[in-house]
Order: sequence, then structure tokens, then C-alpha cells
Amino acid sequence: MKKLLAILSAIIALSLILSACSSAPPATDSSAPAEASAPEASGEEPAPAETTGSVPLVIAQSDMNGKFSPFTGETAYDMAVADMVLGQALISYDRVGELVYNGIEGETRAYNGSDYTYTGIADGTVARDEGTDTTVYHLKLREGVKFSDGEEVTADDVIFTYYVYADPAYQGNSTFYSIPVLGMADYRKGYQDAAQSFMPSDEELDASFTESVQAIVDFVNANYADYAADISDADLAGTPGFQVALGMYVWGFGEPAEDGTFVGSATKKVFDIANGEWPTIEDYKAEMAASYQGGYADIDPAEWEGTGAEGYDAYVAGYIKEQLAANPDAVKQVVPNISGITKINDYELEIVTEGFAANAVYQIFGIQPAPLHYYGDESQYDYENNKFGFEYGKLDFLSKTESEPMGAGPYKFVKFENKIVYFEANENYWKGAPATKEVQFKTTSDSDMIPGIETGTIDIAEPANSLERRAEIESKNSNGEVSGDVITYQAVNNLGYGYVGLNAKNVSIGGERGSEASKNLRKGLATVLAVYRDLTVNSYYGENATVINYPISLTSWAAPQPTDPGYEVAYSKDVKGNPIYTAEMTEEERYAAAEQAALGFFEAAGYTVENGKITAAPAGGELTFDAPIIADGTGDHPSFLLLTKAAESLANIGITMNVIDISQSNASSFWDDLSSENLDLWCAAWQSTLDPDIYQIYHSDGLIEGGTGSNNYGINDSDLDTAIVASRTNPDNNFRKEVFKEAFGIILDWGVELPVYQRQNCMIFSTERINTATLPGDMTTYYAYLMEIEKIEMN
Repeated sequence: MKKLLAILSAIIALSLILSACSSAPPATDSSAPAEASAPEASGEEPAPAETTGSVPLVIAQSDMNGKFSPFTGETAYDMAVADMVLGQALISYDRVGELVYNGIEGETRAYNGSDYTYTGIADGTVARDEGTDTTVYHLKLREGVKFSDGEEVTADDVIFTYYVYADPAYQGNSTFYSIPVLGMADYRKGYQDAAQSFMPSDEELDASFTESVQAIVDFVNANYADYAADISDADLAGTPGFQVALGMYVWGFGEPAEDGTFVGSATKKVFDIANGEWPTIEDYKAEMAASYQGGYADIDPAEWEGTGAEGYDAYVAGYIKEQLAANPDAVKQVVPNISGITKINDYELEIVTEGFAANAVYQIFGIQPAPLHYYGDESQYDYENNKFGFEYGKLDFLSKTESEPMGAGPYKFVKFENKIVYFEANENYWKGAPATKEVQFKTTSDSDMIPGIETGTIDIAEPANSLERRAEIESKNSNGEVSGDVITYQAVNNLGYGYVGLNAKNVSIGGERGSEASKNLRKGLATVLAVYRDLTVNSYYGENATVINYPISLTSWAAPQPTDPGYEVAYSKDVKGNPIYTAEMTEEERYAAAEQAALGFFEAAGYTVENGKITAAPAGGELTFDAPIIADGTGDHPSFLLLTKAAESLANIGITMNVIDISQSNASSFWDDLSSENLDLWCAAWQSTLDPDIYQIYHSDGLIEGGTGSNNYGINDSDLDTAIVASRTNPDNNFRKEVFKEAFGIILDWGVELPVYQRQNCMIFSTERINTATLPGDMTTYYAYLMEIEKIEMN
């Protein structure tokens, strides 16, 4: 117990539980949180409709977390609630995903032989100024648009929304802060300057770190000698309870009390560890949540990353955050405003960016204006005097409204009760009151969606478009087809894709994320996983999905095509770069070849291989990995078979992969673990945006440790960062496509992601309860039923 090195090793091991940032979690196949928010569209504008009676329209949803704020929502399902209430974005889009810039007057566009008119709440223009190397975005709001409480939407609401997204304390899904709006960097610099001012010298940090470790060791020695008498130093340092207590103490989330107990700093919870009552990881998370209600500082990760000792680096980050929390007045604004955001009048504003950013138009025009008078503080808003509705760097006020959203959308939020969200029609909706008075979002498992339509408890659902589900739908209709007298079926390509993720920190050699040994370890696992993609996708989806080889949806213009030069099947080459498979191989021969190729990668990673099997792991390496998957406890997920077959293959060569089937009711723990970098492998899906933007999920700025917390893969590669930035700053899509392909190659070389499938979305409607003639015509990937939710009528 007096061996400091044993305790230090426990600190390094704490990297799995020392993350307090949150991110938007990637989704399981039946749930797909967005990479970034995209604009919502409207269809042709109808005349105000008579609302039907009190019969509600019930829409099946996956598990909702209750964070329904446009600013703090974390899942696609929570954001869908916000969308119902906030309404469409400033600039809408059509059935092929193209922006509708003339929303006030409206634009008529042809699709599939029919004309559709699209209207919106604003007009927008984009003008490039080559002389100043700037781009000017002009917005003009439709007059008379009202929030559900009757207050008019004005430029002040838009400016307030922009400033929340731009604030350095913002921790949500939007990446508005990352686009090069003039003055944005200077406006956000206040936190970075404050963080730098608290950066101690290396000598001071070393002394503080060592002192903290020694203090907890002395505390255990003094109070729990009897408890620890029969436990070796290494065993004690390796016990989860001791690691948690040590981490809490080092980071200031817990401390010893005079009576010999251990007490949480924020919650004041008491742990009698003399009798074996140690704090758990959940206790640790509770302390972090209670300690940091207002979000984290925007600190330059370069100040503490790269030493290789992750526990020490985490301590440095925690030390700075602790100082910032204790000294909030140290955070000073460097400039009073964002110079590139200008209010012209009550209904017009202008945003100017430096150079050109490909995704800027979606970030600028894609926001939903949030009511300043509801989400912010009107007494703190004075545009002329640089006051924008809240105090700079302090966004804790957002938590007060996140469970009850309000906006200018077609429906008003009523309540969230028993896993059901209740809405009522917004009589002030700018297109006229919705046709159906009440709507419910009802939490429903995938297996219950089709029976729910049949029995009348569900009206609209999006079950997995599997062969099993399709056959089930056909069995409910008297004509034996997918559309009939009970269920009406519609399928569109999904704007997203399914994948298997591998965390670069947890699946590594010695915690070195980017070493060649760590990459080879991950590529060995990915090689075995990849060979089972055809089997699992075909067995689950049949013709309703396609195996993909790059981490991007096939619906995107940037997706590499099989006919492109250099196109490769993911993980189809061995460690020497030679093809693993031949066209003549049978499936069984392909599986065997994948195992042999994987052994080559493992051997290159430092594993001992004898007689075709791994017999030992290198120092800092593992022989066992966990792979959780939200398959509802029944294996109902398109990648479940892939995991189980790969686990069998890996067992043949000496690697254990534990497939953990998680039910929907326990899904929140999966997302918590993912956003805390506590998973080895996982299965999920990404939802894409109109224009591909991979900054948030792969750039090093998004790292969970020291970053914004959206990079769940833990990939940190400077060449990748350069490619990502280049993909956002050039208007030539041909150039951008090549840069994206380069970025995808780096991601695959790191072995942190295995692209699996591009699926079609299945949307089903109750033929008996819904007037299907009021559903949008020609629904597409970009334009489905929620785009015209205000029109849908009940029979």
C-alpha cells in the first residue's frame, strides 16, 4: 500500500471513468442521433384546416431522455420533440435536400412528375466577396410568425440563438461555433485566456499530483489497515472501489472526513469504506454532474494532451477546470460581440464569414429560432449595448427549460409522462392550426410497433426494415402485401449508416491510441468483423440494405463509388497490404482467411502467436474485449449476428469478445458509457446531414478527454484534422470528395470504425385510423411525414 507506483497505475487506469463531458451519442440501428442539426422543411402551404376531434395521432418513438431543448438535447428522439415545438428552420429544403432560399413567397419545384410548393419563415441569400475573401449570408424573416404564446419571432430571437451556440460554455450538438464567422474566435477567447492564466508550471503540477496521490494512500493506511491487511498493494490499487475513491479525491469530487468516512464533495454522500462501502462509478458521475451544472470551459486541448500519461493529463485538465469553477470572474470577454453578426432591423440580419466554409450555410440558415423571452433573460438583452440575453460563459440557465420546450412549431409541448410525450395543436402556427388537435410520441420497442398499428395503439411507426418485419407487415394486410387495409407501407433510403466502433484508447496497446501496434490490434479485430457483413446484412435486411465500405451514407454525393479509382472493400487486405480473399473462395474459406489475416495483425501488434492461435498478449494489451449492442435483449439488431459470428471466429484464434445484448429500457447506460469513453467496441448508426460534415465526430477537438466530447472513437490524427478542415473550406465538391476519401482512409487505417450497412427506412401508417391521402406525396430521404405533420388527419 506504500508503493506509490501501484497507486499511480491506478490513476492511469482511471482514464475510463474520469470524463465528465457529454456528447451526443451515436444511435443503434433503430435510433439515429444526428451528427449535427439539419434544417427542417415545409411542403406546400395549405389553407388553415379544421382540427379533428380529440382522437390523438400516436407516433412510436424509441427511448426519450427528457432533454427536449434545442440547445441541450442529446438524442434524435429528444430533438424530434424539440422540432415539433420549435418548428422549421430559418431556411427549409425540398424533397432532394436542396435549400429553398425564397421561403416567404415560396418556390415550386418538380419532383417525380409532380409540382410541389415549399414555403418557409425566411428568405436567404449567400454572396461571395472575392475582394475581401468573405462570404455574406443575409436573412429576412417572414413578418407575423408567432411563437405558441403569441409573441412574434424577430431578429432578436435569432441573434439570441446564435449567441447561445457561440458561447464558449456551450456543450451541445450544434457546431455553429466552429464556422469562421468574423469575430467568433475572439469572442470565444475569454475562456481560453482564463484557462491559460491558471496553467501552473510543470513543477507545481508534479508536486500537486504526487501530493494528492500520497494523501489518499496515507488516508487508507491510517484508517483501513485492518480492511487492507490481507490485500496486496497491486490488488488494492486494482479494485474498482479504490480506483473510484482515488479518482474522486484527485479530481476534487470526494475527500476523507475526520470520522474516517469518505464523502462526496458536491452531494455530501457518505461512504463507510471501512466496512466495504466504496463509491461506485455511478456515484462518481453523480458528483461530476452536481459539480459542473454550467458546462465546461473551452480550453485548448493542446495545453495538456500528448504526454502519453492519460491519468496525469486528465489531472491537469481537471485542475484547470477546478480553478475556473472556483474563479468564475476570471473569465473575461476579450471582445464585446461577434463582429460578423449584424442586426439590420427587426426582421433582417447579416452574418459574414471569413473565406468560404462549405457547411456554413447549413449552420447559419439551419437553426430554429428559440424564443429569447422563454429560454433567455429579456432584461439581459440589449443588442445596441452588446447584451444578448444571458451572461457570457454561463449557460446553466438552459437546464431550467430543457424538459419543457417552447417555440413557433405546429404543436405545443404539454407533458412527458410514463414515457409518452403529449402535444397539442399550436393555434398560432403561421400556416394555420394543425388538422389533428393532439399528437403523442410513445416510447415503443421495435417488436411492438407493427402489433401496435394492428391493435390501434400506434398510428405511425418506423420499425426496422428487416425481412422478418416485412413479412410481419404483409401478414397483417388481407391482400398479403406491404400496403393494404391495415397498414400502409413506405420505404426511403436512410440518411445515415450502421457501423461498428472501436475506441482507440480502450482497444490499444499500453493506452497509446495512435501507435502502429494499437492500429494493428484494431485492424485485426475489424478484419474478422468485416468478413461477416454480407451474411448479417443479407439475413436481416435482404434487398432492403447494402454493405458499405466507407464511413458515410450512400445517399451523400461525397460517398466513394465502386467505380471510383482506388475504391477498396474495407479491411480486405492483410498486414502486408496483400488481398486476403480471391473470387473463387467459398464463404467458409473466406472466414478462415480472415482469421489467418487477423493473426498477422495481432502478431504485428506484439501478440504471441503459436500454432495458429494467440497464446499471450503484449504488455499493455488485452485478450478480452466487450462489445455491447442495443438489441432489446433478444438479438434484434442488424449487426447482432455479425458480432456473434465474429466472436466465434476470434475465439478460434485466442481472443474473447463478449457480446452484451442491452434492452431498450437500459439504453441510457449504453449512451452514458459511450460518451464517457467506457466502451471497447459497440454497434450503432450515424444520421447524416444534408452536406457531409465529419468535424464533430472525428476531429481531435471533439476528444472526450480535453475536448468537446463528441469524438467517441478517440481518434487523434493531425493529418485527419487537416483533411477535415480542408473538406469544409473549399467550394469545389470534386475537390472535397477527394479530401473526404483521404479522411475516410485515415479513419479506416486507425481501425476505429467498420462501416456495415446502408439501409432503407421503413415507415408504416395505420390505414384504418389515418387519412392516408393527407400524408405528404412522394416522401423521400429528406422529406418524410414529419415535414407536413400539421396536415395529417385522422379518419
